[in-house]
This record gives sequence, structure tokens and C-alpha cells, in this order.
Amino acid sequence: MSMFVKKNSSVSSLAIIRLAALVVLALSLAACSEDEETNATQVVAKVDSTEITVHQLNAGLESFNRSAILDPGVAENIRLSVLRKLVDQQLFVAQAKVKEMERDPAVVQAIEQAKRQILAQAYARKLMAGIKAPDNKAIETYFDEHPEFFKNRKIYTMRTLALSKQGLDTEVIGALEKLDNLTKAEAYLKSQGILYQQKMVTSPAEDMPMGVVLNMVDAPAGQLFVLNMPSQVTVYEVVEAIDQPFMLEQARPLINQLLTNQANEKRVRGETERLRKSAIIVYKGEFSDLKPTTIDDVPVESIANDGASSENVSRGLSGLK
Repeated sequence: MSMFVKKNSSVSSLAIIRLAALVVLALSLAACSEDEETNATQVVAKVDSTEITVHQLNAGLESFNRSAILDPGVAENIRLSVLRKLVDQQLFVAQAKVKEMERDPAVVQAIEQAKRQILAQAYARKLMAGIKAPDNKAIETYFDEHPEFFKNRKIYTMRTLALSKQGLDTEVIGALEKLDNLTKAEAYLKSQGILYQQKMVTSPAEDMPMGVVLNMVDAPAGQLFVLNMPSQVTVYEVVEAIDQPFMLEQARPLINQLLTNQANEKRVRGETERLRKSAIIVYKGEFSDLKPTTIDDVPVESIANDGASSENVSRGLSGLK
């Protein structure tokens, strides 16, 4: 029986920031088109007096998978879709300007927040630009040190019981840890009048918490695990584990990206720590009792949220299937 604790990751108002970033981009591009002459060969559309350029189109394509953009069968449809969205976006921007919505306090605040995020990300990307790519030895070492994701990778089928922690007595978790199969766990929860949800789950190793995976590698069928999270407790019973390894050459592109991401995070963390030490940070008002945090208290993703997190290992491995 094992118990694992997973930290709750904070969720920022990222959706609002991204939306405001689109507004910032659209407004700035509209201003540029009004104040500067554009080479006619760069213009891909015109909405009233505002031109949409090939640079805007290319920027919109950056969010798509590169292989899809390079595929002649889908590239043209993607380009047309992005162009239509830029046209529609400009129509809305024009109406927002007519109604002077850029003066609305809520819009001003959202735009300023987006600017802060964009500038922080730009500086973070500059920090990362000079990082050297991992060599073959580093890639092979990582491959050898993490057999649970590669040489010994498995697809797990599990029965699970999920229950909310709201109002849950800690003694219940302790009792579940002492049980040796899911049938007993289910009977215990029923006897205590505790509601739960039962599911059958099939998941590859990379989609599960690291602590669970490390303990499941050699776990026999019927092994029980308790995963204690901030808002939920999940009891797992291994039903089946099927070997589905990744060989080195399959995994090499992913590991290369993963190690690069880790180096990026290390660089950003180091710079954040340096800047914190050199700045005078004082919390005021209701936060006056707070002390300046250490770098470990704030995830890098909140500073430079550009998808460079090592959590992308799951999506990367899925792409290799």
C-alpha cells in the first residue's frame, strides 16, 4: 500500500490575459497599418482602410503544428482559416475603436496585464535563446535513467474509486491505506456512508503522477495505491499492465525537447532569483505581513508561460505512438 501527495497547481487568469493579448496585438497592428505604408506584396487582405499583412498571417500560423502547415493537403485550408479569423478580428477591433472601448477601465486593465505578460515572456525567450542543445550523451543518459517512461514503459488498466476530500476525516485515508484490494475499499466506504465514483481507467505511464508510476513499474495485478490530492482522494487497483516500450531512437526527439525545456526553466529560475535579490520588494495593505518568496514558491510557467514546461512529456510521448 502506498500513498502519494500531488501538489495543487495554481490556475491564473490566463484566458483573460490571452484574450487581452489578442486585443493588444490587433490594436497595435491596426495602428501600424494606419500610420505606415505597407508593401503591396505583403498585403493579404484589406478591411475598409486597414490592411492585413502576410506577417500577421504567419504569426497566426505559429499556433498550429508545424507538420500540418507543411502538409500541402491541409496547409491551404489552415491559411484560409487563419486569414478569415484575422478579418473577423479586425471587424471587431474597428467597432471597439468606434465605441472608444479602449478607454473602458476594464479593457485598459486587461491590456496592461497582457502587455506585462508579453514583455515578461519576451525577456524569458531572450534568456533562453542562447542555451545549448543537449548532446547525444545527455539524451542517452536521460533515457537510461527513466526506464519507466521508455524501456519499461507500460499501459496500465486500473479500477479506481474517487472521493471528495471535502469534510473527509483523515482517518478514512489511513484506513484505505491499510486495505489490500479495491473490493474491501469499496465495502469500507459504503459502511461509512461515504460517496465515491468508480471507474475503469486505461492510461500510459506518462499520463500518471511520477510517484505513482515509479511504484507501479513492478506492481503485480491487484496492487492497491492511494493518491491523496488537495481536493480528492483516488484509490487505484492495477488490473493489467501491458508492456509498450519506446526505443532510444523513437524517444530521442522528445528527450531533446524535454532537456531543453529543463535548461530553459533553470535559466529563468536563476535570473528570477538574481532579480529578486537586487530588487526592493515590499508588500503592503492586506499583504503587509508577507515576506519575499523564494524562487521555489512560484512556478516558472507563471513567469514565462510559453508551453516550455517539462509537463509536456505526456503530449510528447503520445505523439510518438
